[in-house]
Amino acid sequence: MRRLLLSLAVGLAGAGLVHIAVVFLIPSAAPASAWSRIREVSEPFQLRRLDNSGIVYDADPLFKVAACRFDLRRGPLRIRATGNVPFWSVAIMDAQGRTSWSINDRNGTDDDLDLMVVNRLQEIEIKRETPPGLASTVFALFNDDEGIAVLRIFHPDDSYAPVSDSFLKSVSCEPF
Repeated sequence: MRRLLLSLAVGLAGAGLVHIAVVFLIPSAAPASAWSRIREVSEPFQLRRLDNSGIVYDADPLFKVAACRFDLRRGPLRIRATGNVPFWSVAIMDAQGRTSWSINDRNGTDDDLDLMVVNRLQEIEIKRETPPGLASTVFALFNDDEGIAVLRIFHPDDSYAPVSDSFLKSVSCEPF
């Protein structure tokens, strides 16, 4: 009976150590995050198409996807696009992949996309002076310096390609 209890105790201790080792090895063994993959292939304020790019592995085939990495230390991010697509959405994500803010064409000011991502100080400065042309701009408050704006466009089939491509070509992702 003692041997059985000793064998059981050694087996449980060994299983516990293996479990702890696996948990600590997961970050180094897991594939790179979408943030790190986008960071490797794009500069801040550069729009990068993600659909069928291999950067994002499980992209929905019914959506065209583009991302714009930004760094608010270089200035606020302004994203604009025009066109008549069935649906668009923008999610502002931090470096850990958490969505901190999102908008779509159903809750925006009109069908066109006009979004500015700012930190608290930039928001105060811009709203104090309110430059012309910002009347319909939606402001997104972001608490980190770096992030990614992910733009998704509904693309139900290939007949929408001209509309989707035109909308994506009109997208500007630039510092303000």
